[in-house]
Amino acid sequence: MLTQLTSAIPEPSVAIEHLGLSFADALAWCSTAGAHAVQLSATMPQTRVRTMDRSERRGIGDAVRASNAAATGIDCILPPEHLADPARADMAAQALLAAIEWAELLGRLAVTTWLPAADGHATALAVRTAVIAEAQRRGVTLAVLGGGHDTDGPAAIAIDPPVLLAAGESVDAACARAGSRLAGLRLVDLLRSGHRGPVLQPGDARLDALALAATLATIGFRAHPVIDARGWADASTGVRATLDRWLDRPLVARGSSHA
Repeated sequence: MLTQLTSAIPEPSVAIEHLGLSFADALAWCSTAGAHAVQLSATMPQTRVRTMDRSERRGIGDAVRASNAAATGIDCILPPEHLADPARADMAAQALLAAIEWAELLGRLAVTTWLPAADGHATALAVRTAVIAEAQRRGVTLAVLGGGHDTDGPAAIAIDPPVLLAAGESVDAACARAGSRLAGLRLVDLLRSGHRGPVLQPGDARLDALALAATLATIGFRAHPVIDARGWADASTGVRATLDRWLDRPLVARGSSHA
């Protein structure tokens, strides 16, 4: 039943930033793991977009295509306090604006980020205003984490299930409310152990993956759910398990190494 629903949704993308590997090794690992889509990072060392020129930015896209994968989006998720701190806000804004420019260069990919509320600190509000304006100018979608709780929020939002589960909220209901505004979804569970982890984890799962897949199919979700292994005990094993379970791929004996 699950695979009938997930077949109507773009296959998951892997956030390479959280594999614990260099950019090149992460691409190679995704290839061996059968992941055909990757979520780029604007902040990991080898792809820190603020320090790359146009040729280097284009080269990252070329490297992804050479690995027979597709880049599905860009993460530029900065600590909220950086946006409100006058000493760091300028650098944070530069990173976000560079990520938007990069997203346009690579085919107007969506940028997943966090933005302060419209009634926030003056410094943070200035960053928010500039970032939204630049995204609109370049035709780039901002998938804003937590945007659904902002009454004056962005046009598109991203949902991180562990945040909702920790608050006792239904993930599939939140996706249904978002409807066409839902531009990003992290394919992650908040396990009964209290840690972020893979979906459909035997004996430890809290996320109702079947209800989530049904809702995504119903609302016509066309983005790639992003497997985000941030904070996972074993990223490589967890990402592979999530791909196998979500896509109902045959399980084979695999070690937990990055090879």
